[in-house]
Amino acid sequence: MTDAAPLPLRLRLLIGLGSLLLGFALAEGMVRVADGGALPHLALFATQPDGQVLLQAGARQRLRRLDGRITTVALDDQALRVGAPPASGWVAVGDSQVLGLGVEGAQAFPALAGMANAGVPSHGVADAVARARDLSRNGYINGIVVVVNQANDWEEGLAPVAERFNVVGGRLLRVESTGAQARLLGLSPAPQPPALPLRDAGHGGGPGASRRRAMLAPPS
Repeated sequence: MTDAAPLPLRLRLLIGLGSLLLGFALAEGMVRVADGGALPHLALFATQPDGQVLLQAGARQRLRRLDGRITTVALDDQALRVGAPPASGWVAVGDSQVLGLGVEGAQAFPALAGMANAGVPSHGVADAVARARDLSRNGYINGIVVVVNQANDWEEGLAPVAERFNVVGGRLLRVESTGAQARLLGLSPAPQPPALPLRDAGHGGGPGASRRRAMLAPPS
């Protein structure tokens, strides 16, 4: 009785690769089922007709933090985060730490302060001012708090989100080119200071600590 001929090397490699991909797919499916479809990154961004990048009005997403905790980001028809009903006519605008990534809407600081939450991850000075200007046109708003996190992204103070990122599939993908500062100022790119090690710099879960500047901007 003769032994069967061994399978060709190419066929064995294909079988091994197929088994590996199948294992990854099964593992990912089990994680998705256990997490209720939660994603590790926020995928609710949308470019508006005027060029602003905001979160999608009326959208909802479950977000998985690095430690496995699941939170939900839900937005109303004005793209404000749903949380505790605002007790005042004030609105907070700013970045991911205003939005409250890593916590539920009712636990984000605008809700705790009785304000509506208009935070958008990666928003800098230009974005926050533009958002505040738009919101100030709503008659029910008494005032706006603009929160700017200059420690999180050195470019945020000079360039709006639309010049630093492309929106692809609801996510922000950084534009790899000459740099926002050079494009705005018409100068050659200058070396940038190293990024501070904040946990939530990539729009995943988990709030980080940072230095802040805040100013009150009553509607015009």
